[in-house]
Amino acid sequence: MEIKKNQFGVMPCGDKVYKYTIENSKGFKVGIINYGAIITEIFTPDRNGNFENIVLAYDKLEPYLENPAYLGAIVGRTAGRISKGSFVLGETKYELDKNNGENNLHGGLDGLSKKLWDTQKTENGIILSYKSEHLESGFPGNVEFEVRYSVTEDNSLEIEYKAKPDRETIINLTNHSYFNLSGNIKSGGEKQILKINSDFICEVDEEILPTGQKIYVKDTNFDFREGKAIEDGLSERDNDYNIKIAKGYDHPFILNSDNPKISLFSQETGRTLEVETDQKIVVFYSGNYLKDTPELAGNKKAENNMGICLETQDYPDAINIGVFPLELYSPERPYSSKNRWKFFIK
Repeated sequence: MEIKKNQFGVMPCGDKVYKYTIENSKGFKVGIINYGAIITEIFTPDRNGNFENIVLAYDKLEPYLENPAYLGAIVGRTAGRISKGSFVLGETKYELDKNNGENNLHGGLDGLSKKLWDTQKTENGIILSYKSEHLESGFPGNVEFEVRYSVTEDNSLEIEYKAKPDRETIINLTNHSYFNLSGNIKSGGEKQILKINSDFICEVDEEILPTGQKIYVKDTNFDFREGKAIEDGLSERDNDYNIKIAKGYDHPFILNSDNPKISLFSQETGRTLEVETDQKIVVFYSGNYLKDTPELAGNKKAENNMGICLETQDYPDAINIGVFPLELYSPERPYSSKNRWKFFIK
């Protein structure tokens, strides 16, 4: 395994940002910067052996500093939206940043996606760490966060999250990479075939907040159990209220616990992504607001649905909804999550 470190840019405050490139013996490689713990590239071969980047990315630091679409970033302290930008834990009400209307999105204005992480190399990857202070972005607890990225010889990327708080708090992390298995964005992300082993989704309202209700996916545009083209459902966005309110897919899918697998396939290239997770939810986001975000690498203009996110996580906004399982973390019960992205040809 080869791990290279190169300067990627300099922040306005003068701090240097580094890119770490991890490559296995087969040429599969992953690029990560220590700003936002962002994945900037995943080079995988197509059926003809051509290696191309299959995640949306920028080719310099400056657009990542803004990164309105959270490309490749670790988001938190809580992924998704916290309704009304507040929650009650114990007898205390915590007020958070309101960066999505009246709601808190992906940890707020200065969440984990905006932090410079400490980094150390391992035998097959890197460990990024960040210490978040009590009431940072409004969240309770001093928390030591750690993200471990590991590359394997079977062309997999393993992502392991850990967090140690000094008091009871909420934590819900995910990675916000946008996948486009055509490679170098040769085709739209909606052309991909998605399969999710999920019988139910969480219904969302017009603010894309879970309502607490579940929808059975049979005979709906949310039934991906046998796999189908994403564009099939998007073509119904004007006729399907649940898709229309989100301008596409942006819904929590409740993974079937007996086999919580997710897969993405490009008929054009043969590239396949298989996602394994120990989390209960995957939020499938079809890149509905990519248009008018910064220009992508390769001088590509960002367009809606260019890439799709598969955000493995726990139930979003569980602390306010009251009907979903709520996980609280403490010194006696630290947070952890394991995920694996395996790439192969089909």
